[in-house]
Amino acid sequence: MLVLCSLLFRKPSAFSMYLKMQMVHMVPSPRLSSWIRSKLILKDVEDIISFLINVSFKTITTSLGGVAIDVDKFDDFETIKLRFNEWFDLQKQIVRDTGLTKK
Repeated sequence: MLVLCSLLFRKPSAFSMYLKMQMVHMVPSPRLSSWIRSKLILKDVEDIISFLINVSFKTITTSLGGVAIDVDKFDDFETIKLRFNEWFDLQKQIVRDTGLTKK
């Protein structure tokens, strides 16, 4: 069992990533949970997702909230069409308030 567990932390695979994500939540020790979480490398997760769905997949981390619009259903799309200008004006206001500018 220890050999199998050690393999989980050596070679990234979809199965090992899944097990590590589950272990983070099941382990009662915060220190051990943090250690397991540190072994979840975002680049490895992106590569596995890219391979599984056969498209280029990347994640973006931002400190600004609401910078993406999620459209899952036709009703979502209709709502976005109605309120897009309001959302876009809010994004511009956030950029002005934080001092961020276009590069």
